[in-house]
Amino acid sequence: MELSEHILKELNKIKFNYIHPENKRSIKYQIYKKIRKNFFKNDLFNLNQDSFEELDKDYLKKVKIIKDYNHMSTPAIGVMFNKICRLLKKDQIFVNIGAYKGFSTISGMINTKCEVHSVDNFSEYDKPEKIMMQNFNLFKKENHYFHNQDYELFFKTWKKKIDFYIYDAWHSYEQQYKNLEIANEFFSKNCLIYIDDYNDHEVQNGNPNIILGSRKDINPDKFYDFAKKFKNNGATILGGCCEIGPSHINEIAKLK
Repeated sequence: MELSEHILKELNKIKFNYIHPENKRSIKYQIYKKIRKNFFKNDLFNLNQDSFEELDKDYLKKVKIIKDYNHMSTPAIGVMFNKICRLLKKDQIFVNIGAYKGFSTISGMINTKCEVHSVDNFSEYDKPEKIMMQNFNLFKKENHYFHNQDYELFFKTWKKKIDFYIYDAWHSYEQQYKNLEIANEFFSKNCLIYIDDYNDHEVQNGNPNIILGSRKDINPDKFYDFAKKFKNNGATILGGCCEIGPSHINEIAKLK
């Protein structure tokens, strides 16, 4: 089984609910937030730990000791990062741009063998450098590195291929686009890329074009011509995927 297939198999054990920033939060979600705030704990209610391996449970136990744990990401996200990094080999590399207080970085450090490189110059938020370094040093080993600098400067001297990449820094369209444009040169063939806060419009708009490219030439008329050829050759189910919109589908509907 290929590494990417194995990772996807593991990630299928974790379920997520997609919540857009503009959506109204449910009562259940509001209760969880209240509990997290009052008890200074990140919630574990949505995790089915019966399906977890012992290393997953050990990760959850260890990560809870880091400072300000409840102000960071959720355990489900952490388990996902940890699973990915546990599957990476000793010579493979995880790079985390935007460390904040260390949750994502540390999730890649617990019970893993890969190189971990965390990058942040603490130019945003409440400048949590002290908390980050306290958390980082709790788990630091010889294959773990922290780079206190801007990611653009970091990549100017970087030479290695990256196997798992997280971008969780400035979420403007410009920076979302630029970080992938710069880092793309170093991605390994099967590099896994995680972009934080993808439900933010600027984050969405800044990401797909770099990795996937963008085509503007497939208009509804041309899509109709393509679909007609497939139909004439025996295709019985016709549809579209990326960059195919309602106008394209309306056009090929005429082929009935």
